[in-house]
Amino acid sequence: MKRKIRNALCSVTMAAGFSFIPGLLVVHGNAIEHRHGSPPTSGIESHKITITDRDSALPLLQAEITVSGKVTDNTGEVLPGVNILVKGTANGTTTDTNGDYSLSVPDGTGTLVFSFIGYTSQEVSVDNRTSINVTLLPDVISLSEVVVTGYGSQSKRDITGAVSTIDSKSLLSTPSTNVGQALQGKVAGVTVGNENSPGGGVMVRIRGFGTITDNSPLYVIDGVPTKGNLNTINQNDIESIQILKDASSASIYGSRAGNGVVIITTKKGKMGKPVFTYDMYVGSQQPGKFLDLLNTEEYAQLTWESRINAGAVGANGNPAHAQFGNGPAPTIPDYIFPAGAMEGDPRVAQDANGQYINYGSNIDAADFNKTKWLITKANKSGTDWLDEIYNPAPIQNHQIGISGGTEAGRYAMSLNYFDQEGIMIHTDFKRYSLRANTEFNINKRIRFGENFQVGYSERVNQPGGTAVKAIQRLLHFGFNPLCPFMM
Repeated sequence: MKRKIRNALCSVTMAAGFSFIPGLLVVHGNAIEHRHGSPPTSGIESHKITITDRDSALPLLQAEITVSGKVTDNTGEVLPGVNILVKGTANGTTTDTNGDYSLSVPDGTGTLVFSFIGYTSQEVSVDNRTSINVTLLPDVISLSEVVVTGYGSQSKRDITGAVSTIDSKSLLSTPSTNVGQALQGKVAGVTVGNENSPGGGVMVRIRGFGTITDNSPLYVIDGVPTKGNLNTINQNDIESIQILKDASSASIYGSRAGNGVVIITTKKGKMGKPVFTYDMYVGSQQPGKFLDLLNTEEYAQLTWESRINAGAVGANGNPAHAQFGNGPAPTIPDYIFPAGAMEGDPRVAQDANGQYINYGSNIDAADFNKTKWLITKANKSGTDWLDEIYNPAPIQNHQIGISGGTEAGRYAMSLNYFDQEGIMIHTDFKRYSLRANTEFNINKRIRFGENFQVGYSERVNQPGGTAVKAIQRLLHFGFNPLCPFMM
């Protein structure tokens, strides 16, 4: 048998121009690594084929291994549905109903990440092991969190309904006019829309629209239900917010809770020495990218082109326009009132003091637009209306607070001032608020206190109610670039 193999190898090597040397490994070109016996002394050329024993051959690729095991909790109960993932990859699996899993791991190395809701995630190195059993520990911090649900409170582990919680740190992460805007993008299933104006109203929808009339949720502030304006509530006074999303909330508050409930708990005093706080921020709001509006010349040319294409021409075959005339090309006037007037027109004559002789502002007068005009010069270069009415605007918030308490009572008081100017000129929102939460113990069974708040706000709104409507009015009703901007 060996002779037949040797003859076959000799035939192959002679035909291909290779030499066969047992016990040697040719890696690249003339590089030879000695394996068995004495190293050769001569006659070694660049083309050689080496066959080594199977036991002495080095593995070129290491195959992946299969890791299996069981996942349990600290009491020994199996955990089905645990996510197991090879760290840094998309390779993963989950445990079955018996808590067992099986996962292929490349090269027998890497780290397995075990994660499950309500339990602390755990990372385990594979180290070429084929069996790994893991015990996950409960996430005590998240499960022990107290959640306000209606007229009482429960531990988070005992809640069976859909409840989301937001703490004060998350709530204050972005400057907001009111609580509704502060909720935006922070809770799954809660959609928030607003008017995009200082002090504007918000639209909060929990799990979409449920009725054809009012879809607003019920707000409960320190146990008091309300559906009023949220602009008077100072976010700095809020300790936490719980959102009850499902129908179980209706069993507590009745039909008013059909669209969900937002429970707001304000800050209370804590036992200890008096603590004085001062919180503030000052910032600037910048308008976004503007539309590229036409200047006066471009506006006139497009007006001419549109009228020609529409066949709206006069007897001379040219369009007619009060400001641009009726020639073959539009003429940019020097005045918009009187319409289309040029310098030297007797209607815009001036006296020795530079005052217009025929100026009149009483639009109800019989001679208005006949012998008297609201004389106004045209902006021949063009007015960029978006650039004129939108500007960077400041925003600031200042809050002073004091809190403390003893075994006999606790207190927390705060005074807040909020001022937000709108990026649209002549829009603004200011709020002044005072809150006092106190609680006193008469004895072990009797306790009294109050949650007191006074708020005052001023709002200057843009025309049309929203910024979108204001822009529509601006662009569609006579605000062309020929008109000058006057404060």
